[in-house]
Amino acid sequence: MPVSENYYMDKYALSSSYAGHFNSGSVFTSFRSDWTGIKGGPKTLRLSYSDKLITNAAWGGKIIYDKAGIFDQLYVMGTYSYSLKIVEEHKLLLALSAGIYQNRINFTDYYNNPNYNIDPAMTQQDVSSKLKFMSDFSALYLFRGIEAGIMFANINFGDAKYNEVDVT
Repeated sequence: MPVSENYYMDKYALSSSYAGHFNSGSVFTSFRSDWTGIKGGPKTLRLSYSDKLITNAAWGGKIIYDKAGIFDQLYVMGTYSYSLKIVEEHKLLLALSAGIYQNRINFTDYYNNPNYNIDPAMTQQDVSSKLKFMSDFSALYLFRGIEAGIMFANINFGDAKYNEVDVT
């Protein structure tokens, strides 16, 4: 998942543990375009929302679309976060997220010369991976304004399969 620069406003963009515990009930959107003026430069669109569910429990969701040259990536994630008070002023936030991931290679954006036929697999069509399950886990310790955490992000299993391409 692309790293977001707006984590100072939307802490959920930094770690799933923050979902609903800070800025609850807020919608955050961002658009980032790198390499201004250069065609095909990376662009990222992000939408997130998180809110309290019940006391100590919260939820969130985010959609991220990332495009860099001929590569597109889409992430849709949902999060459950729980706040655990250890002792006075010591808190532990735990979160588990799950969602889907898909990437796409837009060969026709790059190989659009009709005389190019060196690799037919690349000029046949654009290809998309199958939808792939993805998850993350995070834990965050809070004490008097000090925050320390750990995150295992983009946990997925197996390869992204491209059934549309015939390479024989």
